[in-house]
Amino acid sequence: MDALNYAKSGFAVFPLHAVKDGRCTCAKSDCSSPAKHPRTVHGLTQASNDPSFVKNLFSCFTYSSANIGIRTGKESNLVVVDVDTAKGGRIEELYNFVPKDALEKTLRVKTGGGFHLYFLYPPNVEIRNSTDKLGNKIDVRGEGGYVVAPPSMHISGKPYEFLNNNKLLPFPQAFVEKLNAAEPKAANGTERSKSNDLETYFNGNRNDSLARVAGKLRHAGLSQSELETALLKINAERCQPPLESKEVLQIARSIARYDVGQEPTVDFETIKNAGDFASLLLTKTANACIEEAKLAPTPKTLFDDFWFEGEICILFADTGLGKSVLAVQIADSITKHSPIGHFALEAAKQTVLFFDCELSQKQFEKRYAVKQDDILTNHYIFDNSFLRCVINRRAAMPKRFTNFEDYLFFSLEYEVARTETRILIVDNITYLKSQTETAKDALPLMKELNRLKDKYQLSIMALAHTPKRDMTRPISVNDLQGSKMLSNFADSIFAIGQSAKDSSLRYLKQIKVRSEEKIYHEENVALCQLIKPDNFLKFEFLTFRNEREHLKHLNEKDKAELIEKVKNLSAQGKKQREIAKEFGISLGAVNKYLNLKI
Repeated sequence: MDALNYAKSGFAVFPLHAVKDGRCTCAKSDCSSPAKHPRTVHGLTQASNDPSFVKNLFSCFTYSSANIGIRTGKESNLVVVDVDTAKGGRIEELYNFVPKDALEKTLRVKTGGGFHLYFLYPPNVEIRNSTDKLGNKIDVRGEGGYVVAPPSMHISGKPYEFLNNNKLLPFPQAFVEKLNAAEPKAANGTERSKSNDLETYFNGNRNDSLARVAGKLRHAGLSQSELETALLKINAERCQPPLESKEVLQIARSIARYDVGQEPTVDFETIKNAGDFASLLLTKTANACIEEAKLAPTPKTLFDDFWFEGEICILFADTGLGKSVLAVQIADSITKHSPIGHFALEAAKQTVLFFDCELSQKQFEKRYAVKQDDILTNHYIFDNSFLRCVINRRAAMPKRFTNFEDYLFFSLEYEVARTETRILIVDNITYLKSQTETAKDALPLMKELNRLKDKYQLSIMALAHTPKRDMTRPISVNDLQGSKMLSNFADSIFAIGQSAKDSSLRYLKQIKVRSEEKIYHEENVALCQLIKPDNFLKFEFLTFRNEREHLKHLNEKDKAELIEKVKNLSAQGKKQREIAKEFGISLGAVNKYLNLKI
C-alpha cells in the first residue's frame, strides 16, 4: 500500500526520511532516529488523509527516498501497540489483559525490531502515547504520535510488512483501563500532570520542551525525585526519539533548584549541556572557513555582477519602470544560455521557475507576440526550461493551513522540489508577505527565502517595489520598501531608475554587493532603453553614465511650488511623514521647507 492508498483509507500520512546506502537520507552521521523522523519541515502537522494533498506532498520525493508515517490518534481513528521484541518485549505480557486469539484477529505489521498491532481508536476516551505501561518494551501510540508504515524500509534493511490482511479491531477496553489508571498525587497533595499536553517533541526542541514542562511541574509542587520520574515518563512518551536518561535527569536536577511555586526560566546550563540543542549561530576558525570555501565552487554570474549563483538578489523599482520585463529577460537568458548584450552570463544553462503574480496569461502573451490588426501573431518561443508559475485562484486552502501565506510558501516549496529547479524568480515579493514595510514583517519573509535557498541550493531573485521617491536624489537602499531588514538578509540588491532627461531611458545601479566590488555604482550606471523590435519586450544596453546626469534638477520656480504644496498639506493637518511620502522627498526636507519663511 502506498501513501495515497493509506489516505484514501482514512489514515493521515506524511513523509519520513528513508534509507539510502545504509544511512538515513538526512545524511547526518549521528542521526538518532534513522529512517523514522519527518522528511519535511512541518512534519507531523502536515499529516493528511486528503488524497490530493497527499499526492502532491509525496510527489516531491522518489518512491525510495521517503518512508511513510501514519499519524495515530483520532485523526486517523488509530491506536498502535508497538512490541519491541529486539529489546526484550514479549507479546505474552499483553495476554494478561486480552486473550491471545483476540489479539491475533486485528491487523498486524512486522517492523525492523518487532511488530505493530493496529486498533480502532476508542470513542469517548483519550489515548495518549505511553511507554511500558502495558509491558516491558511495549509502547502505545495514540494522540500526538505516529508509526512507520509498510512498505517503508527499516535502517536494518528489512521492510515493514503486513503479517495479515485482517480488519482493525476496537482497542480493547482492558488496555484503556490500564493506560488511564489514576496518576499518584504529588507530595503536596496536588494531582500530577499526566504527560502534559499532547504535543510531540522532535529532535531539536526536546530538551527545551522538557525543561518547560519540568518548570510547570516544579511550580505545582513536585520534588526532585518526582520530577525525575515524571520527566523520564514524558521523555519516553512524547520525545521522538527519546533523549538519553542522563540528559533527562540533568533537566530535573536543574529545575529542582527553584523553589516550589517559583516560575523558572529556561536554564542556560541545562540547554548548554543538551545533546540536541541547535544553535542559531555557527562558529569555526577563520582558517576552517577558508578551507571550506576552497572546496566550494566559485559562484558564477547569472546577470553580470548584479546577480551571482547562490545569492538572494532583490531587484526594485517604481511601478512601470520594467522590473518584470527585465526579470523575464534574465530568465530567458539563463534558460537559453544567451547573455543579454553587454551583461556577462557565466552560469550554465538551467531551469528557471518564474513565480509570476503580476501578469495574466493574456498580458504575458501580449509582451511576447506581434500585434497585427488586433490579432496576436508571431509569438516568441521560450525554452522549455523556462517554467512560469502562477496562483491557482480556484484552489481551496486546506484546513491544516491557518493563513494564506503559509499555504503559499508551502506550495512554492513544493513546486521547487517537484521541478528540481535551482533558479527561482519571484515577481513580486509582496505576494509572499502582504506587509514588508517593517522589520517585524520582513524578517519572517527573508528567513523563509534563506531557508529555501539553503535547503535546495537555490539562486533567488525577488522583485520589490519602491514607494514614491525623490527624483532629485540618487537611488539608495532607503528607497527599498522594508529596506533595512530586506537588505540585511539579501546578498545583492540592484535597482532600475528612470532618467529625468528622457522618460524612455532606464538605468541599472548596484545598491548592495557581497561577491565583488561595485561596478555599476553612482558614477557608472548602465544606461538602457526599453524596446520591442519584434516579438520580445526587452532592455537594450546603451552606455555607461553618471547617475547625476539623469536625476531631476529643481529650478527656483519648481522648488518654490514644492515648498508651497508642502506648507498647504501641513496646514490641512497632514503629518510630516505623510507629506514626505506624498512628494517622494525626505522627512528632513519636509521639516526644512516648513521652517522656511517666504
